Amino acid sequence: MFGSEVEPVKALRESLDDLAHLDLERLFDDQVTTLVVELTRLRTRLDAAHLAAVAELDGRSVAVDEGHSSTSAWLAHRCKVSWGQARGDVALARSLQAMPGTTAAMRHGDLDVVRVRRLAAAATDHPEVFARDETILLDAATTLTPRDLVRVIEYWRQAADREHFAADEAARYRRRRLHISETFNAMVRIDGDLDPESGHTVATALRPLTEPAARDGDHRSAAQRRADALVEISRYYLDHAATPLHGGEKPHLTVVVDLAALTGEDTGRCHLGDGQVITAEAARRIACDAALTRVITNGPSHILDVGRSTRTVPPATRKALDIRDGHCTWAGCHRPPPWCDAQRIIHWAHGGPTDLDNLTLLCRHHHRLAHHQRRAPP
Repeated sequence: MFGSEVEPVKALRESLDDLAHLDLERLFDDQVTTLVVELTRLRTRLDAAHLAAVAELDGRSVAVDEGHSSTSAWLAHRCKVSWGQARGDVALARSLQAMPGTTAAMRHGDLDVVRVRRLAAAATDHPEVFARDETILLDAATTLTPRDLVRVIEYWRQAADREHFAADEAARYRRRRLHISETFNAMVRIDGDLDPESGHTVATALRPLTEPAARDGDHRSAAQRRADALVEISRYYLDHAATPLHGGEKPHLTVVVDLAALTGEDTGRCHLGDGQVITAEAARRIACDAALTRVITNGPSHILDVGRSTRTVPPATRKALDIRDGHCTWAGCHRPPPWCDAQRIIHWAHGGPTDLDNLTLLCRHHHRLAHHQRRAPP
């Protein structure tokens, strides 16, 4: 089985077998820390040896002789790795042929593969300039974090070819996109790409609404907090911004709900304006602090009367509530009033009065908990 095995690889395999049986629990703290550091460096050196072997294989006709279309195809088949990894390894192995300083640093364990890929991308874009500046960039790569290295390389790209850098920036902006689609199970999927400036603008807007939540016993994941923050920003914009009129009104979320469903006395219609069905509890939560339009019908489609749209909580009462509570009243939460709803202790659908004694401020996350999990503010 190992007749064609290279002797150093055989010795390495045997050493790894010994390492696998090492009793880590018996090691002292300093031994464990040294082990982690050394293994990290050795992993980098092993990556360097692997890429050197891939480059040698790529220069031969082995892959084609065995019936494969490329070295990447051979790697994916023989080494059982993904196509993405195979293509990336071959591309990096080829790039390192013209990066002697980077290759040497990697072989010594001083430069991990993540940083090497950053440098290889720079070398591919501007090979002649990179050959001149490799020592400078290598010094940055061995001393800076990967994130700081990206920034240095971006400055280097700009200095190397300002016109090309500006063209890249314009190309990234043209690739911006945002897709919003409804999935088969009624979830709404949002995905896309933004250019750096636009992306950081969105991230900056989301950050204040996501970071404080971790301090108030909030068990949502970071992704869930970002999703909720995007919804809060959208709601704030619809409530407060000078949005363009659509159909004679500002853009708004419409909920159609029968009175019996709203009061919980019976089932009935309960859906969004586009027909998406929601629960009666969701409708009651939305109705806590909204504009209501009474529509009296004779049957599902024969409209008898349409009343004027009225706020469930008048502006003056809401202003007084904001001043009294100052923030979300859920214990440990301090979301400011603009990000809160006026929650009724006794819902108006059940006869609850619209006065301060029956109102409390709750942010949208805790408002949802109060309704859907039947939890009272602690």
